[in-house]
Amino acid sequence: MFNQVRETVDHGTLNAWERGPYFSDIGYVPDASSNLRPTADELDAGAIPGFKLDTGKGGSAVGQYTTLAYNFLLGNYNVNSNLETDDGSSRYLMYRNYFVYSTAATDFAMNAHYNYYVDNVHAYGESILRGWGPAKSSASNAYVYNCTFFMLKEQPLCGGSCLGSVLDASAIHTNATAMPECRTTATSSVKLAPPASDSFVTLLAKKTLRNYPKPLPPL
Repeated sequence: MFNQVRETVDHGTLNAWERGPYFSDIGYVPDASSNLRPTADELDAGAIPGFKLDTGKGGSAVGQYTTLAYNFLLGNYNVNSNLETDDGSSRYLMYRNYFVYSTAATDFAMNAHYNYYVDNVHAYGESILRGWGPAKSSASNAYVYNCTFFMLKEQPLCGGSCLGSVLDASAIHTNATAMPECRTTATSSVKLAPPASDSFVTLLAKKTLRNYPKPLPPL
């Protein structure tokens, strides 16, 4: 997907909002026993981090996860993010995608929570983990791990407030030698590496997307 957001940089190739909650009998309830760091394979198999289906009769206002997987999104008009989780957009599973260009790889806003960014390749972005909005309601429980980032500029890699969030187990190709702006959000397993060639980026993207495009199912 490409050639989106040609009139403004204030949105994403795909853009989400969460302003109208609804109540249903297919929603989630919290599950403290769930694995909060599932692999991409586990997400493929249907893992629900942090929650479980509400099997009672009370109903729930917590909607199910939305999945974006095995996609190639090109933000060629200087998009903010390839999937911008705007205005509290929560419970998104983004894994095994190839994202190209953006102001921020993740842009979590206004109390966005439980958004996952796993095993993606993100090329030519300006920053990685960002949260904006009032200090106590910007972004929380955002999980970014097992990803590879190829930075376009030497901007701060993190910004805003991402309480209870984590940037982990990822490789960042950049000229930067440290990432103090990420503070406790980033763990010691984040590896900084020199910039890579375009051919290496493409090779890794093909490996991540696997059999892409997927064949259409039989009619």
